Amino acid sequence: MAGHHAAPERVRQCGEPGALLPPPAGCYKAAIPMRPLLVIAALAVLCAAPVAAETFLYATAASKQRVDVFHVLADGSLAGDPVSQRYMAATKPKRLVARGCTLYVVEDDRVEVFTAGAGGSLTRIGATRKEKGMFARDIALSEDGRMLYVPFRKQGGLIAAYPLGADGTPNADPIVEDGITAGSPTSCSYGPAAPGWEDVVVANDKLYVNVSGANRTFVYGLDAEGRIFGTPQIAQDKNGDGDTTDDGENFCPFWSTVPALPLPCPVEGVARPDDTCPLSRRTQLPGPIGLLIDGTHLVTAPRFQDRLQGFTLDTDGNFMPFGENPEKPTRKEKNKEKNQRQKDRTNVIIRYLGLTLYKPDSGRPVILAVTYQGRIDTFRLDDDGTLPKNTAARSNQNRASSPVRSTVLPPRNGNNAVLYVAAGEINRIEAFRMDEGGLVPTDATPFSQTNPLKDSFPNDVVVIDTDTCQ
Repeated sequence: MAGHHAAPERVRQCGEPGALLPPPAGCYKAAIPMRPLLVIAALAVLCAAPVAAETFLYATAASKQRVDVFHVLADGSLAGDPVSQRYMAATKPKRLVARGCTLYVVEDDRVEVFTAGAGGSLTRIGATRKEKGMFARDIALSEDGRMLYVPFRKQGGLIAAYPLGADGTPNADPIVEDGITAGSPTSCSYGPAAPGWEDVVVANDKLYVNVSGANRTFVYGLDAEGRIFGTPQIAQDKNGDGDTTDDGENFCPFWSTVPALPLPCPVEGVARPDDTCPLSRRTQLPGPIGLLIDGTHLVTAPRFQDRLQGFTLDTDGNFMPFGENPEKPTRKEKNKEKNQRQKDRTNVIIRYLGLTLYKPDSGRPVILAVTYQGRIDTFRLDDDGTLPKNTAARSNQNRASSPVRSTVLPPRNGNNAVLYVAAGEINRIEAFRMDEGGLVPTDATPFSQTNPLKDSFPNDVVVIDTDTCQ
């Protein structure tokens, strides 16, 4: 709300009573030698040369209705305490997406938009309109940054497309809410009732969505304006008489290249359109979570199968057609396709909650998979880009941490890359040093971590270099 929790937006300076850490450039906090390379609070503040560029890590604190901002030091370690804490207008910020210096924060009833600035500051510049049934767990931006896609979990299975202005804010049919300009979506797709949208990714001029509630992954098209489209439903002719008028409901084809027109968003008093049929889909994926697309390779983690599953896409970015009639494969053909998936999947290992793709300067790409038992598993893709059967490395396990999402800081200042993990249950961010090949080494423990912030339960992190931010 306007003026809500305004005080924490101010950042205290080095040497000021009660100052938050880290201090500005020119100061650093000496580490207490309790664990090797562990950055935690110290008693003395010593002046030295500047330790890092203006790089900051932003972490959700969902239960506290804020985003915490931590200074990233020159070696990739984290200052123990936040330099600032930015309170949100709504509840439970749970997902962060950054594009340049613009930060999108997903909350229960809206997406707020901020611009990052000097000292890691966050200035609110826009939002989507408030929607009671949003409860999104993920969002995606179009590849040109001019459209925002928001899956609504509790309002009729919508995925709403919000046009964005040059500054990255929703700008269609704007109104002022809670003192900030809020925009509307201009087109929507419609999924099954209570779909449980989980993850959404834009790639290949397509919108990929994990439908956890239906145990499926959908592929929708995106037109030149960024609007979502699917394919028309097909009328059934069950008795083969050439007349479909009395043969029951239409069905969505399993695979199709025929586009349907994008649909408007719901209007009060107007009947809800039929479900938007995806262009292609895969079923029998129990609770898919985590979604990566790299060219024509898609990877997800069916959480109730305790493994990673990969798929090769066709040149248009759709799932590969199969069966004598790809629009409606038989049950036998579907089971055959399911059995063929073993060529691109890991062994049964453990339940995964978040996936991060990293491409080291040399060597094959790796997938860093966060497990529900507080471990980081690294998979190095095979030469053909498919998944290996086993992990290349497994970090030390901390079952208390309950990690969720992660992000990578590329190599800098002669140091290898760093994986930052939102360790929710222990109320802190953990930093793991990766080796030159992109692995979090076997039995690795965090070389740096933030001090715990009571009841913050961070579940997402992003890194922004603010040197280039105006």
